[in-house]
Amino acid sequence: QSPGTRSEIPVVQVDPVFEGLDGGAGSLVKWNPVANVEGNDVWNFLRTMDVPVNTLHAAGYVSIGCEPCTRAVLPGQHEREGRWWWEDAKAKECGLLKGNIKENANVNGESKPIVEDIFKSENLVALSRQGIDNLVKLENRKEPWIVVLYAPWCPFCQAMEASYDELADKLAGSGVKVAKFRADGDQK
Repeated sequence: QSPGTRSEIPVVQVDPVFEGLDGGAGSLVKWNPVANVEGNDVWNFLRTMDVPVNTLHAAGYVSIGCEPCTRAVLPGQHEREGRWWWEDAKAKECGLLKGNIKENANVNGESKPIVEDIFKSENLVALSRQGIDNLVKLENRKEPWIVVLYAPWCPFCQAMEASYDELADKLAGSGVKVAKFRADGDQK
């Protein structure tokens, strides 16, 4: 994320440039699940979940693009300083994203604590195990669905709660169903 260009990208937006499967203006709705998550939290998640990452990250290439436009950054430099380093400091986006950007712009020992549920928007559908199984088997869905699989004790799930609730509220009445499925415990 380039500090000057991506600071105003909304959590949910209708893509002004690209089209979704249905085609036509307004057919592609985008949601940024990490809008309210810090970079350190993303890296902690990647390490915790043992997600493979590009080996160049360990060599100082924090933001990786194509070979000619990427170089390693020094400690203390912003992660995007290694991208398009020969250009204007505000020109840190590739053409794919440029049209979408507004310019200037715990478990404790053996006991399990009671954890309050998350994703509480009234515009969310809470799916049971049977409900998600039925949704998966449904061959001719009339509406598109966005479903988060989560555990309320997971700090990464907690970090995206605000943006997912906002997604549900913004898509209310649009024909897109926004749902949650608790994927831990007896439900999984």
